[in-house]
Amino acid sequence: MSWQFLCSKHRSLLNERLEATAPIWASWMRKGEVCCSASNFEVGIQYFGCALDLSLLLIERYTAHGELDGQRHMERLLASGLALASALARCGHLSLRRQFLDSISELHYREQLRTPLLADRLPAWDSHSALALSGYSGQGLATGVSGEPGRSDRLGASIN
Repeated sequence: MSWQFLCSKHRSLLNERLEATAPIWASWMRKGEVCCSASNFEVGIQYFGCALDLSLLLIERYTAHGELDGQRHMERLLASGLALASALARCGHLSLRRQFLDSISELHYREQLRTPLLADRLPAWDSHSALALSGYSGQGLATGVSGEPGRSDRLGASIN
């Protein structure tokens, strides 16, 4: 992706201690959700974008070695990417939203090819992308992230 939300200093600091960054990712996601629930979508974009950047760092390091953690990091990438896409849509940045969704889809596919032993354990992008792309206009669906009608979870409720 051409966009980066983390500055080079913070990227370097996080990259040195990637194994201890799960609480940071979760904190940024919570803060982004709080901002979006208060209709402060521009700040929410920053938090979700930083969480997405951190997810990318984790994927680059851990899936390259075929480690099982790659599955969890891909789940984080999808969660932060879809939250970012939702916030971008709420701000009217539909073209940028589409770029992020396309980039995440390509990365997911590339990781499946690169790590065939993990490919069947990586979270499915199809159900996520169907939800996100069908809401391209910024309007939400009544289904959860998993694609199950009526299922409402924390992330599914925030995606519009």
